[in-house]
Amino acid sequence: MTFNKALGAKVVAKQSQWRKAGLSALLIGLVAIVAVAIKGQRVAIPVAIGIDLPLTAGAAIDPSDKNAGDLYKEQNPSSPIEIHDTYNSPDPKQAFNDLEQAIEKGIRFFINTQASSHAVQCLELFASDQALSINVSATTTRLSDRDDYFLRLIPDLEKEQSFIANEVAGLKGGRLLILQDTGNLAYSQPALQVFRQQLKSSNKWQLHVQRILFTDYHPKQLQALMQQPWNGLYILGGAYQPSIGNMAQQFYQVNPRAPIVFTPWARSPALLANAGEAANQVVQISSYPDASRDPALKVYLQSFQRRFGYEPHAMSLGTRQALELLDQAFAQGHRTPNAVKHYLLSKPVHYTSLGTIRFNRFGDNVGQFHAYGFTPGKP
Repeated sequence: MTFNKALGAKVVAKQSQWRKAGLSALLIGLVAIVAVAIKGQRVAIPVAIGIDLPLTAGAAIDPSDKNAGDLYKEQNPSSPIEIHDTYNSPDPKQAFNDLEQAIEKGIRFFINTQASSHAVQCLELFASDQALSINVSATTTRLSDRDDYFLRLIPDLEKEQSFIANEVAGLKGGRLLILQDTGNLAYSQPALQVFRQQLKSSNKWQLHVQRILFTDYHPKQLQALMQQPWNGLYILGGAYQPSIGNMAQQFYQVNPRAPIVFTPWARSPALLANAGEAANQVVQISSYPDASRDPALKVYLQSFQRRFGYEPHAMSLGTRQALELLDQAFAQGHRTPNAVKHYLLSKPVHYTSLGTIRFNRFGDNVGQFHAYGFTPGKP
């Protein structure tokens, strides 16, 4: 009996050792699996991409950025990026709440497609390393030279408007009508100030500014103004809006030989379609080159067109680049907002399939602009 108890005790002890050994082996195996997954980039990393809700009742959601994400995942199936859709409300006050809720759900990386008026409302959310945003559209100088976790793939409006003013100065001159959008004054007001200042050195233009809410545009609003003789039109709109094309067409009816200048945010086939014959008079400003002269961009737009049946607006090109930048950081083992930020700002230049990105020490892009379309100096 004593012998049996001793034997039983030994058996129990041995079983306990086996259980401990088995548990240890299981833990080691799990760690190994996780390590292999990380090394092989199989651990999903949530990345939120903004989708623009309609600016006006009855309009359609613009799917360009969402589809840019879809195409990227299809072309890069091994990417650890797991895309989450977020929605940009037309109300700037709602912008903060929407992003805050996403962060509370555990999303730490954002490709932010908000306009300036919306983005400035959300800076608090990216003041610390709880989340990192790569913005592809907000140009206000209120976002410039800030040491935070809000990076931008486009230069700020001071660089943008200086370039536009220089292009306008190179045109024939005369009476220039400026239509300023009041729906995004965080962009259009400082942009107008920079444009005026930079154009001062040129005595060729007399400026007339007409403020209008682009989302409420109706031809009757501008009928009397458009009937006047003008030598140029600058549509100072800070967001993709179909009415920009309609304004261009209305202006063209009376001034068919005058140049019409678009901001980078109006680069879209849909806007040119709305412009009709006026599209031939458009001077398109963009931080991306003319696709007809850039083989890589042309191939990308063609693949997008084949996949989704339309050509995306220009802002989604930044969304594609942002996805590539995040993937490059993740591939190097950087998985936190702080580590990714340090990686992106520590390299002098980043290469993407759609061009190079250069950040300054604050995470603002120091890139260049392009102008194409209507030939400068054309009578």
